[in-house]
Amino acid sequence: MTIFRFSLVAMIALSLPTATFGQEGTSRFLDGNELYESCSKTAGMDASSCIGYIMGVADAQMLLSSSGKKYLCLPSGVTSVQLRDVVMKRLGDKPETRHWPASALVWNALIDAYPCKEPSQ
Repeated sequence: MTIFRFSLVAMIALSLPTATFGQEGTSRFLDGNELYESCSKTAGMDASSCIGYIMGVADAQMLLSSSGKKYLCLPSGVTSVQLRDVVMKRLGDKPETRHWPASALVWNALIDAYPCKEPSQ
């Protein structure tokens, strides 16, 4: 139950308003459409913001994993560009979900791509 509460708190924290790419002075939830647009650029501030956002979600998942059940197990040597590619593939393959909060979309894409294996019993 403690892990569930911790996970719930982390998800709420990840969903808190974030500065929207390209719109200075406004704060609101970032959705998958905005993240997809930002991540589609390969240079400049949008591209950097995209990678930073994805790395932030990955870091939050790793923090959760350190306190109990592991959800995300990144292989050694995985790069931030690879993580962006995983997220972009998911956003491209499932455009019907892009109106969802970006944090949830990144969270699910990373866990699906890099799940932790259950130990053999």
